[in-house]
Amino acid sequence: MPHINRIELRGFKSFGTTKVPISLARGFTAVVGENGHGKSNIADALSFVFGERSGKSMRVERFSDFIYAKDSKPVAPFAEVSIFIDNRDHGLALDNSEVMISRRLDRAGKSVYKINGKRTELQEIVDLLSPVIGFTDGYNFVRQGEIHKIVEKSPEELRQIIDGLAGVSEYEEKKGKAVSDLKAAEEQLGILGAKLGEISKNVDRFRTQAEDARKHKKIEQELEEVRAALLNKNVFESEREQKRLEQQAKKIESKKNALERRFRDLNKKANLYEDQANRFQELIDTKHNSDVIVKAGELRNLDSVLRSQLRKTNDDRKGVLEEMENAKASIESSGKSSGVFAEIKKFNELQKEFERLSAALQKAKTLDEAKQSIEQVSRILEEIKGLVDGLFIAFSKGKISEVDAKQLHDISRLEVRLEVYDGQISELNKKLERAKSQLEKISAEEKKLRTSIDLLDQKKKKLAASARKFRDSANNIHEKVLPLSTRQMEINGKISSIEGEIKSSRKEIGGIKVDFSHLIHMDVPALEKKESELRGELEAIGEVNPRAIRDLREEETKHAAENGKFQRLEADKEAILKFMAEMDEKKKKVFMKTFSEVARHYSEIFRELSGIGTGKLILENEQSPLEGGLELEADFGDGLYRLRGLSGGQKTLTALAFLFALQLYRPTTFYVMDEIDQSLDQKNCERVANLLHKFSKDSQMLVITHHHNIAKMADRIFGITKEKGEPSRVLSVELARLSDYEGKGN
Repeated sequence: MPHINRIELRGFKSFGTTKVPISLARGFTAVVGENGHGKSNIADALSFVFGERSGKSMRVERFSDFIYAKDSKPVAPFAEVSIFIDNRDHGLALDNSEVMISRRLDRAGKSVYKINGKRTELQEIVDLLSPVIGFTDGYNFVRQGEIHKIVEKSPEELRQIIDGLAGVSEYEEKKGKAVSDLKAAEEQLGILGAKLGEISKNVDRFRTQAEDARKHKKIEQELEEVRAALLNKNVFESEREQKRLEQQAKKIESKKNALERRFRDLNKKANLYEDQANRFQELIDTKHNSDVIVKAGELRNLDSVLRSQLRKTNDDRKGVLEEMENAKASIESSGKSSGVFAEIKKFNELQKEFERLSAALQKAKTLDEAKQSIEQVSRILEEIKGLVDGLFIAFSKGKISEVDAKQLHDISRLEVRLEVYDGQISELNKKLERAKSQLEKISAEEKKLRTSIDLLDQKKKKLAASARKFRDSANNIHEKVLPLSTRQMEINGKISSIEGEIKSSRKEIGGIKVDFSHLIHMDVPALEKKESELRGELEAIGEVNPRAIRDLREEETKHAAENGKFQRLEADKEAILKFMAEMDEKKKKVFMKTFSEVARHYSEIFRELSGIGTGKLILENEQSPLEGGLELEADFGDGLYRLRGLSGGQKTLTALAFLFALQLYRPTTFYVMDEIDQSLDQKNCERVANLLHKFSKDSQMLVITHHHNIAKMADRIFGITKEKGEPSRVLSVELARLSDYEGKGN
């Protein structure tokens, strides 16, 4: 038989975002765990994947509550449950040896169902599972509190359970429909009787009007024939005009196509020349950007910059020379300081030599070189000291005026500037020579490149001119095509209009449904004349009831039809009464058959559960069982009592016996039972466990329990545990630890 190998949960209720696999035994699987840890969520998960739509039955207020949440906020993006069914014996109507059924619910409340990974509809899952495994609306899914509900049901409600199993509702529906049909038939009989009388009066009245109407109708028919003949003539003329316009349109189309081909050819050539011109431009750009031309440009720019700097430096040098000449002239005109001037000049020269020797001393690599530099520096310093002493004596004796001294200082400063300018001019001239030399080296190659660029540019311009020529020719042709297209559209519009007129005329001719072939030989004027004559005849006849003939025929037909209905309704009424009696009998028969089987199962199961007791199902109204209730009787060895007179545990055991009897009447291969043992003591739990184990030989059982005596009979046990703030976890449970869970519930 097909059985569920495992369940996989992801993001479902208390189970976290990671996938949780749960393997089931082929026979009896028990689920244990403490209150609030989520063991009943396993039953909810199975209801969920089987397609249950009632959130209340799965203990949620809204569908978003199915999605795993923390602090009342959804954490998982969706809730998903999958079951994997062993189908090696192909009990399910699929070729697969394993069948996967899954349901995913997102936060928007949208469910997606899949069979073997392929999206499907819920009804397909129902059709697949119901015949073998059952479904959530049957008694194979026993939810938490279901036993208590059975205990609380009234006798009438208990009997209705048998009604449902027997299919009484089907007969009730048929009888209810028959009652409605009977009422409708009696109403119709009254209506038809009155209607037949009214129709008879109408038949007499319309018979007197029919004669005039027949003559009027004959003339109208002749008018229709004439009108059809005129329409046919119009169609003929329109078709001839349509052919003429189509020939004209064909000539225009041919001419336009030729021009468009020429237009495309010219554009193609223009594009070709433009592409070639663009390629030449790319070559020109490449050569312009070559290293030689770029370098030559840079050297010319450098030459220009250096020459500008040289001119400015020469101008500045001339200014310094003029200042020096003026200062010297001033000193010489005083007649006192000519010798002193020479000594100052000597002092400046010695100072420069001192700076040179100091630099050499710093760069000396050997001791001898250092000693030699020191000796030379000492000699220069002695000479400088002598000159300074001489200048001091000259100044103290008044040989040098303060003005001359200042001018001598200025001359010394100007000489330094002059030397700086001379150095700059020398350096600039060297740079100019180097730039000139580099430019001369690449000028020949640059000239060759520029000659090549000029040739490419000339070719590019010729190609561009040719492209423009072809493009202009194409545009001229395009201007010729436009009026042809306009004329073509006008002709096509006329053709469409004529086609519409022809279609309309033919449709009108088709709607007339008269034979006008005898008028084909007549021309349009003759037909129009005949039409006028016929209209005159109609006016001469005057107003008639044009519907008289048809009304007479209709009324006669109505009378025959209504009379036939009346007779059939009389027969239907008798058949309905007979059918209602048959439904009552069949309904009672199927009910009693089902009741007898369920009662037998109940007695057998009750005896097995109670050990020594006796259980019976009692009808309150045996003559008319469907008009009374159903009582569960139980004798636990202390007398026969009905359900309401039993203790809590006895009520539970009795309700369980009734539930198992219902399941045996319509067995399936899979059962889910959630805390059916809630009010049972250990002894009764043990009996229930034995019975479940017995049932598991033929059907797969998943039982959620908190009793050790039931769990220990299971082929496989797993426990559900949960830490505060964490998702539920699935653990393997040893029989020795089952007592820890006993009495703690879900």
